[in-house]
Amino acid sequence: MGSGWLEAKEVRGPSKHALNRWVSYTMPVIMAGLVGFATWVFVALVCVNHLLIGQGRKGTAIALLVIYFVLFLLMSSAYLRVVWVISVSPGFIAKQSTDSEDEKFPGSVESRSDAEIGLGGVQAEGLRKEEETIQLPEPMTIAGSPPENETESLPNPPPQPGSAKGVPRPALSPETTAQPTNGSSTLSFPASSNPPLQSPARQGVFPENALGSRPYYTHGPPRPQTSAGYRNLDEWFQRDAFVCENDGLPRWCVHCQLWKPDRSHHCSELQRCVWRMDHFCPWVGGVVAEPSYKFFYQMVFYGALYCLFLIVSIAVIFRQQINDNGNQDARWAACLALACVFGLFSGVMAGSTTQLVYRNVSTIDSLNYKTKVYQLALHDPNAAQTPPPGQQISAVMPARVWLPREPGPGQKQRCFAIVSTQPGDNPWRLASTLENFKEVLGYSFWDWWLPIKRSPLEAKKSGEGWYRWNEELLARLKHQAGITQPSKSN
Repeated sequence: MGSGWLEAKEVRGPSKHALNRWVSYTMPVIMAGLVGFATWVFVALVCVNHLLIGQGRKGTAIALLVIYFVLFLLMSSAYLRVVWVISVSPGFIAKQSTDSEDEKFPGSVESRSDAEIGLGGVQAEGLRKEEETIQLPEPMTIAGSPPENETESLPNPPPQPGSAKGVPRPALSPETTAQPTNGSSTLSFPASSNPPLQSPARQGVFPENALGSRPYYTHGPPRPQTSAGYRNLDEWFQRDAFVCENDGLPRWCVHCQLWKPDRSHHCSELQRCVWRMDHFCPWVGGVVAEPSYKFFYQMVFYGALYCLFLIVSIAVIFRQQINDNGNQDARWAACLALACVFGLFSGVMAGSTTQLVYRNVSTIDSLNYKTKVYQLALHDPNAAQTPPPGQQISAVMPARVWLPREPGPGQKQRCFAIVSTQPGDNPWRLASTLENFKEVLGYSFWDWWLPIKRSPLEAKKSGEGWYRWNEELLARLKHQAGITQPSKSN
């Protein structure tokens, strides 16, 4: 029964994606036809024939026409901008070169988007567990930090026992103090002793939800099968923070064969990973993502106003016509019905998108917004230093990894602490509501209302991260990880 369900799901998946693609090809043409029909009814039949010629209400007709064409131009330009951007710059992440095209994680049998597998939720964890059962190599040993006389700039640190080629070695901080849950004495040991902790959680002295209590395995998250797949990571290692897996490396897409930047997701309809993907929308002909998100928001907002104007104007005049002579024009009724349907749709989309912008989150990530946990790699500039004397740490210090694992000529290793947010914390939600809207719409009045300039989301920040971080949350995570800024005197 279980295998039959899986086979049926695999058959339904591709057909559903193909249908979505075909609908996206034809929907812009249908939308243009519907707007053209509404324009003909309102301009020619209502304003010109009925108000201007039939009743001689010139002032009313001109006022309605001016308002209509203002809303029409704003909505149409935003819609055309969305369709154009999706067509020429959809936001696909560039494919990364590898030595072999067959470097696929053996657990992938079909292309499923992040939303379909329940990103960060129960379904995603279940899928990961299924992938982990495919190959079960020996668990990695949690190793200590490099000796104190080594710095981040050392190009070739000695290999640590238990590490696998191409996989960074996770490590505890130089000195880790753990507070047992059973009330016994505090455990403390220096990193130089390099204790072989295969699974601290089994010893019963670490909190179950502490990152340090999790065993590190060479299996788990999908990873390239050859060393060529571990190239092209400089953009991550040069940043001070990025989303990572348990081994400190970013997420790997088994379908596109690339490392996924923060907030990017795989679109199963298009078989590509997309920058800050929001959702696949057949109504605009493709995937709404980072390049088109601002224009999509403007489109549904102006679309809701456009439909609301048609509903109120036609309903009032239609009622007057019925009261005057009892005539009912079917074309007016059809236009009014279409305006009600699309007005409801646009209004709901505008409201939900406003909420997403307010939270600074995408549609995919909002599916489990209250329970989602992000795992981040934070650069630790003081990795070789021990905590000050007398400093008491009441939880397991986050693991440290030194990246890149095998630095090439001119590369410098950097130490990162692996930390996790609390459920519901969004590391990209800025402190100010206004700043969250500026992050999407722009920094000037005209940027907010005119679909001309692209969104500031596309301006990738160098150094700190792919996007602007919540500084308060990041500071709290650094404090919990024992990361302090180096003193200026040094």
